[in-house]
Amino acid sequence: MKTATLLKPLSLNKNQKTKGFRVGLLGILFITVFHIGCKNETKWEKMPAPFASSIRSFADKGNIWYVGTSSGIYQSADSGNSWQESGLKGKVVDNIFVTASGSILAGIYRSGLYQSNDNGKSWTSVGFAQNVYLYSIVQNKQGKLFLSASFVSEDAPKNTKAGIFTSNDNGTWWQQTSLTDADIISLCLTEKGILIASSISKTYLSKDAGKTWQIGGKGLPRNLPISAIKLIK
Repeated sequence: MKTATLLKPLSLNKNQKTKGFRVGLLGILFITVFHIGCKNETKWEKMPAPFASSIRSFADKGNIWYVGTSSGIYQSADSGNSWQESGLKGKVVDNIFVTASGSILAGIYRSGLYQSNDNGKSWTSVGFAQNVYLYSIVQNKQGKLFLSASFVSEDAPKNTKAGIFTSNDNGTWWQQTSLTDADIISLCLTEKGILIASSISKTYLSKDAGKTWQIGGKGLPRNLPISAIKLIK
């Protein structure tokens, strides 16, 4: 069995700033680092991880890193040098999101959404129990959470579309609100609070926190499959 692999930058010091994290196709965590004074220079060091499962998602809460894997959640408090199990053992964790209040949400492959209020020590199911794909979670400046999901029927020829759900209590309770006829797989919020939702073939924009929507994506090729959308600051 292959072990998951992490990559970290070489020789982090006060003159270097971590800029971002990405999970690769093979479950490898990539960390990009900008070196002040060294133009376009990025160095990497392979970091073996103590778990034999692919990394599917990543989130950070202060100095604590969380990775969702195909066999649960692991956390590190020392920049990835050591890792500890952090619950949901044996579950495929496709999404991890840390809310503004510090709650952690974990989307499990076809097994629902879980919430932790103690930094991953314990987890509670907060809905979407079975046969659900949980794609994306974002939170606006007012604290409202938006989640895109689709329900799956074992005997259905395709996903039963579900659209967008919202929560006003850090993810404890969810309500289906909009785009119920669209299979939304990615969400993004702009600095001005515009909510962007993408399906396989369309992009939608909302300026009123998901109450109303208009078709976006002007300039994109027609019928272009959109798998993810991200705001670059």
